[in-house]
Amino acid sequence: MIQIKTINKGVTMNQARAIDYPEEINSSNFKYDEIKEYFDDFIKNEGDDWVEEHKEDLHHEIFNTDYYIIGTYKAKKWLEDEVFNVIDIIKKYENFNFGQVTTDLSQPENIVNMYTYIVGEEIVNNFLNKED
Repeated sequence: MIQIKTINKGVTMNQARAIDYPEEINSSNFKYDEIKEYFDDFIKNEGDDWVEEHKEDLHHEIFNTDYYIIGTYKAKKWLEDEVFNVIDIIKKYENFNFGQVTTDLSQPENIVNMYTYIVGEEIVNNFLNKED
């Protein structure tokens, strides 16, 4: 008889091994430097007092209250030939964090904005870790 050990909320060991863990986001990722520059400009424009006041919600304020790219044409151009790699990053991130993919991957604008949200999370974490 084979026993399957259950871990974390009914997930079996075999299922846990099948999870695709999100890719580690770093400066070698697609358009990381561009997204980092967007973040740096945003921080500079808002000022130190604003940053201190919004420290707990910095990621949300910068990467989730407005669109990074608006328009299908602009989003397609921005993605260049990396669209499938970007989609893979989104799928792994959302499956790992939410248990399912919620981004409409048929819409280039949604793909770009979710990708910048994911990369932005790492950028904000690095920024906050440097401040501590």
